[in-house]
Amino acid sequence: MHLSIQSRVQISALTRRYGVSPRAIRFYEEEGLITAARDRQNRRIYDADAQARLAQIVDLRRCGLSIPEIREGLELQDSGAPPENNLDYVLRRLRNRRNQVSAELEALDRQIETLARDGRQLRARRVV
Repeated sequence: MHLSIQSRVQISALTRRYGVSPRAIRFYEEEGLITAARDRQNRRIYDADAQARLAQIVDLRRCGLSIPEIREGLELQDSGAPPENNLDYVLRRLRNRRNQVSAELEALDRQIETLARDGRQLRARRVV
C-alpha cells in the first residue's frame, strides 16, 4: 500500500502518500509518536524513520487500534525488546479488535433480523 520512502519529505507529501490530514500528522507529533525536523523556512521535514513510523501508525489506526495501544506498542519497539515481543503485542491487540468487531457484527445481524421480522409482521397485519 505504501510508496517507497524518500530520505526527507514535507508534510504535504505524507498526506498524499498515506491519505491522512496534516492535522493528524501534527497530532501524532504532538503525542510524541513521530518526530519532525525543521527546514530553513521552519517547515516540518520527516526523515525515513519518521515516515516508516507514520506508515505503521496509519496502518494500526486503520485496523482500529487506539492511540494509547499504538503508543504502548511503539514504546515496546523503542525499548530494545526483541522484535517478536512487539509483534506479539500488536497481534494480541489486533486479535482483540477482530473479536470486538465480530461481536459488533453479530449484534448488528441480530438487529437486522429483528427489524426484518418486525417488518414482515407489520406487512402481514396490513394485508389482513
